[in-house]
Amino acid sequence: MKKAVFVLAVITAIVIWQGVSFYSEVTSANAGLEQKAAAKAKELFHIKTISKVSFYHGSNSYQVVQGKNEQEEEIIAWISTNPKIEPFSRKASAGVTKKQVKELIDKKVDYKKIIDIRLGAENKVPLWEVTYIDQEDRYSFYYVAFKDGAYLNKKYNLKRETH
Repeated sequence: MKKAVFVLAVITAIVIWQGVSFYSEVTSANAGLEQKAAAKAKELFHIKTISKVSFYHGSNSYQVVQGKNEQEEEIIAWISTNPKIEPFSRKASAGVTKKQVKELIDKKVDYKKIIDIRLGAENKVPLWEVTYIDQEDRYSFYYVAFKDGAYLNKKYNLKRETH
């Protein structure tokens, strides 16, 4: 009996160790991409201070870097993970804010819960991606143009697993 408990404890320790190791490897890889994107945004777009770096995965993946330049203007840079796609930037004042997107969604979309609102880009067109749970319990995605908040003809629904 003691031997079985010991073997079970060793197996449990190995599983936990491997899980922690895997998690650490995955998060450090993403942190490395964030750091590279932040450095590139500073270099290319003269961003002085970084306030946020987020990931967007659409038809192309982007690290979206937000920060301020020397003139204290809010700048947003889209750095693709594909080296063939040129990075680009916009002044934050040239587009709608996250708060404005939330207000727009409140008026136009019948949702149960908003999961996330994040910046992204499709074909080098900056956009906001809204992830929410719809009235049929599906994960849904709604896209609006960063420039003016116009609806982009792209919407997805994914059935949510219920237990």
